[in-house]
Formats: sequence, C-alpha cells, structure tokens
Amino acid sequence: MLSIQQLLQQNADKFQYYTFFIILSATYFLVWFFNKNFLTSSTKKIPPSPPKLPILGNIHQITNLPHRGLWDLSKKHGPLMLLQLGCRPTLVVSSAEASKEILKTHDLSFSDRPSLTTFDRVFYGSKDVITIPYGTEWKNLKSIMLHKLMNGRRVRSLITSSVEDETALVMEKIKQCCLPINLSEILMVLIQDITCKSAFGVKYTESEKGRKFLKGISESLELLFKLVIGESFPWLAWINKVNGCDSTLNRIVKERDEFLDDVIQENLDRPGTMFRGETFIDTLLGLYNGQTHASSITKDSIKAILLDVIAAGTLSSASTIEWGMTELIRHPDVMKKLQDEIRGIMNGRKCIIDSDLEKMQYLKVVIKEIFRHHPPVPLFFREAREDVNMMGYNIPARASIILLNTYAINHDPVAWDEPELFKPERFLNSSVDFKGFNFELIPFGSGRRICPGLAFAAASIEHIFANLVYKFDWALPDGAKPEELDMTEKPGIAVGRKSPLLVVATKCYF
Repeated sequence: MLSIQQLLQQNADKFQYYTFFIILSATYFLVWFFNKNFLTSSTKKIPPSPPKLPILGNIHQITNLPHRGLWDLSKKHGPLMLLQLGCRPTLVVSSAEASKEILKTHDLSFSDRPSLTTFDRVFYGSKDVITIPYGTEWKNLKSIMLHKLMNGRRVRSLITSSVEDETALVMEKIKQCCLPINLSEILMVLIQDITCKSAFGVKYTESEKGRKFLKGISESLELLFKLVIGESFPWLAWINKVNGCDSTLNRIVKERDEFLDDVIQENLDRPGTMFRGETFIDTLLGLYNGQTHASSITKDSIKAILLDVIAAGTLSSASTIEWGMTELIRHPDVMKKLQDEIRGIMNGRKCIIDSDLEKMQYLKVVIKEIFRHHPPVPLFFREAREDVNMMGYNIPARASIILLNTYAINHDPVAWDEPELFKPERFLNSSVDFKGFNFELIPFGSGRRICPGLAFAAASIEHIFANLVYKFDWALPDGAKPEELDMTEKPGIAVGRKSPLLVVATKCYF
C-alpha cells in the first residue's frame, strides 16, 4: 500500500494544478465580494467603468505610461471613472471640474493619502509630509515645512546662496565644452547640488558616499513605480521576492538609513550647541533638540522630511527643465522670442537676479506652458476620509484610491484650446497660474496637500531656465532637425525623457 508521501509525489502535477485552481477560485470570490461591498456601499450610483477581467480588473488596460493610458480610457468613460486595479477600486479624475470637486469643494474629505506598503517602507512609515495621513502630526509637519523650511525669507536666501551660485558654475562648465553635452545629466547633477546644499550644506555629488545615496534615491523611486503587483494583488506579493525587487528595495532603504543617520550624528556632534537654521537639517535638528519654539519632531520624521526634499525636489525639477529645453529646441520661434526678451532686459549683464526675472513676462508664460504640457508628477493620490456625494456619485470612505491624472486635466479640451500644441501664448492674456487656485493647471497639486516646496521649486526652475536660454544658443548634434528630436517618455513617478537630451551650445553670450 502506498504511503501518503508517495501518493503526493506521484500526483504532484495534479496536486499543484488543483491547489492553483482552489487559490484562483478563492481569490476571484474575494475580489467579487470586495467589489460587491463597494457597489452596495455606494448607495446605488457609482461612476462609470470600462469592462474588466476577473481578478485582474482593469489593470491590463494600464499601459507602461499610466497617465496616457488612463487619459485614453477617460476619453471613452468620462472625467470621473471607476477602475478595478486588482483588489483596489480606483477613482480616476481627469477634468478640471472634477479636480475642483476633489481639491476644493470636498478638500477636507479627500485630504488623506492611501496607505501603500511600499511608500511606508521608503518614507519611514509615512512620517514625511507627503505621505503621512491627515491629522495633527501632518499639520505639525506641514507647519514646519511652510514656516521653518520654505518660508519666503528662506526661499530668497536659498536662491541667492545655492541656486545662483551653482547655476553660475554649470554655465561656466557648458561654456568650456565644445562637444555635444548630455543636458539631462547636467541638469540632474545641478538640481541635486542645489537641493543637497540647501538641505545639508554639502554637495553630495562630489563624494562617493553622497553619489551612492543619491543614486539609491533614484532607484527607490523607480522601484516604487514598479512595485504595484504586491499592492494590487496582495496574494501575489511573493513575486516581488522572486524577481528581486524586495531585496533591492531593502538594500536601498538600509543604505539610505545609514547615510542619513551618519549625517544627523555628524551635525549633532559638531562643535557648539546652537543650530542657527542655515540649512534644512540645521533647522530640523534645532526643533529636535528643543532649541526653537515649535512642536516636537522625531528623528525618523527628520529623515523622512529630508528624503522628501531630495526625492521630490530633484527628479521633478530636473525633468521640467529638461522638457522645457526640449520644447524650445523643437519650437525655434518660441526660443528666439524668449531669448530676445531676456537679452533685451539683461542688456549684456552677466548675472540674472530676482528683479530681472520679474520683468520677464514671456519667460513666465513659457514655464506655465511647460508645466501644463509636461506636468512633473502626472498622477496624484488621495483617499476619502468620509462618505462623499460628488457630481451625482457616492464615494464611500476608505473604499477606493482617488487618482488625479494631472496630465489629462492639463490636456482637457474643455479647459484648453488645442491642448496638444505647445503654445505659451495661450497664457499671455490669462490669469491662470500653477499655484493651486486654477484647477485646470495643478502641477503642484492644490488644497490642503499642495506641495509645500512650490515656491522654491518654481523659483529654481525659473532661474536655471532663464540662464540656459540667455547665455547660449542651442542646436542638436550632427545637424539634426528639431522635428527629429525623440519625444518618448520614460515611465516613473516623475515622467522624464526616455533618451537623454544631447545638445550643442553653439554660441556663448557671456
């Protein structure tokens, strides 16, 4: 008589098949039950949905560029669309009208962020101002960001001490180079230098330890974008262990934590006891040690805030300037008009200062059009804290992720004339701005959870962009024509160019 072990060995294939079938059936039931729960709790009327597959839901319809795939779906199913991404119902918002409902009319109701395990792992249990749940702790961190780190006086000081100095150094480097340059790489290093100098007082691109830290941040952001399987299908989370994503993220998180611990300890151990607030870490450690009047802050929160500043500040600002230079090269008439304005105002002077930038009205509309055409972060997440009736639909609390597709909103034909064209002139006689009050243009978000670094990011981008356009004429290598420039996007939290922007500075004006 065969033993149980022998029977299992002889029927291993059948056993695995039946096991898989049972798990699949149970999974399908759970997803169906979850969907049923969502539908019944939605008081009869829910937003329209595209047809979905069992278990997968609509995830197969999301392309490797989600902002574009979701935009295409919204054209068929409307500006408020319900998708099923694995286990998670996801409400996709794709119009200015719908974004105003979320970010103004019902802002408090939608002021939470969804709990995502991968973000928790990267941002110290969501102790940063971007991902932390709405509540007292978030209010405390936001107050620190706005009033201690990013107030008007501090932003002006950082522009003078970091942005102007580092930009001038890069302009000199470009001036000395007669070969085609990788402008994408130059811009990333420049933004990293500015951000690290503001945060730590040190340019970490100049040390091996610092470069490893910055590379780890870029890798972790790429992984965050990829680690969707474990979030959408919890029963398939093991895939991230098999494909190495989990181990890679664990390594990056460990290395980053060790780096920030070392930096904090170095600052705590330096001679003197007072933190004068010259850098972000200086200010935060002053709060941590109780040397300034403010609510308490933990060491993990300090690390999470510093990570916010580095991660959010570098990638989005670099990609915005990169796309801006791309569009100017593709549109020589816009480039010439902008250069004429800047060079006329500067009248041969070398250094661009704040009072000069204030006079450059065409520069401002060009930057608005860059933000519209290439939003630095095309997808924002929110979550309902309570049941909301919106545009005739009921959205139950905590039942779904709210996904604002700023790319779709910025290209909404109801709000914009010829939205697919790069046309800065659309803003010349328009009061529309990107500061969160016009819901057809929200590159930094809006409402309570608008990006607290908006002023610093916008000022840095404006200054760098003006210098690049003022001080050089630009062309593509090997006589390539502007219309031949590759415009393929690279997937990610901040959508940059897939191929680096290789250009030649043909003439220098300083």
